[in-house]
Amino acid sequence: MQRTYHAATGLPERVLVSNPLIETIQDNTYDYNAIGILTNRSRFIEANDSTLSETFHYDELNRLTSRVQQRGDDRALHAQGHVGFYGHHYQRRGQRCGADEF
Repeated sequence: MQRTYHAATGLPERVLVSNPLIETIQDNTYDYNAIGILTNRSRFIEANDSTLSETFHYDELNRLTSRVQQRGDDRALHAQGHVGFYGHHYQRRGQRCGADEF
């Protein structure tokens, strides 16, 4: 397993898992905004030759408001529940009170 970290922040940028028989088993990459909050995450899995990408959105208080997943053939994966949009709702005091899946 190889891990790569952002030099200035120390946050993970990439995690690569491999073995001598299969060059890459899994390859994860991470992107962050200016204050170090995760904005994108991608994962490539050799076994099924697919990439799962997730994009995260936040409100003005940096609370997660939505997560969008995408992978391969959107139609087939949507039927399996692997592709979608997830929204989070917060109460006035900042406590999460619900989530929606579209």
